[in-house]
Amino acid sequence: MWLSCAVCAQTLETADLRLRLDKASQTVAALEPKNTPGFDFTPADRLEQRAADRYHHLGDLILRVRTGSSGPWQKYDTAESRTPVEPLPAVGPTLAAANLSPALPDDIPLQITRSWIVDNGRLVLRFELKNKTNQPVQLGALGIPMIFNNIIT
Repeated sequence: MWLSCAVCAQTLETADLRLRLDKASQTVAALEPKNTPGFDFTPADRLEQRAADRYHHLGDLILRVRTGSSGPWQKYDTAESRTPVEPLPAVGPTLAAANLSPALPDDIPLQITRSWIVDNGRLVLRFELKNKTNQPVQLGALGIPMIFNNIIT
């Protein structure tokens, strides 16, 4: 089970934002504007309830892919079965990066890297998809869950 905790998180900062990433998944555990203390764009206060398979977090990726020009589409989802990702070196404007292969089934024909970058002072989430086969790969759907704190009680 994926579980976020204070020692399990990495805190990063841009000029405007404080970003807390879960160390195992490198998904967002909290995203707070520096000029508004106490406000969080994410449901960070609900992480323990949402720390399980199939709960999406900002930084997860859902896609449908097929190899070749016909055949069935295969669905892949980094939140399907929480497995720690492989951290990559953070160089230059990159705050954090990870190889997402461990979080995806072995049969996925793509190599996917996720990076959290500062570009012109702004936080950028970037996914790089590379074909790891000798055949064409079609991308039929791409979803980046935009989780925000809309839990109203």
